[in-house]
Amino acid sequence: MTLTDIGANLTHKAFAEDLDAVLARAAEAGVARLVVTGASLEGSEAAAALAGRYPQLWVTAGIHPHHAKDASADALAAIKDLAG
Repeated sequence: MTLTDIGANLTHKAFAEDLDAVLARAAEAGVARLVVTGASLEGSEAAAALAGRYPQLWVTAGIHPHHAKDASADALAAIKDLAG
C-alpha cells in the first residue's frame, strides 16, 4: 500500500537537523508522498523550497486565517505565483 501524509509540517525547526532521516523513515513505512502545508507567504515559500529538494514532497501555498492580517496584495500575488 502506498500512503500519502497530507499534513507534514516539515518546515518547522524541529526537522532542521534530521529531515533526511524523517523522510527515510516515512519511506520505510510506505509513505510515498508528503504534503507540506504553507500557511503564510513565508511558510509557502519554505515549503516550495523543500519540495524543490525532495521529489516526494508536494506543497500547498496559501494563507491560513490566523495569518490573514499579513495578507497584503503583494503577499497574495506571491502566493498565486507559487501556486502556478
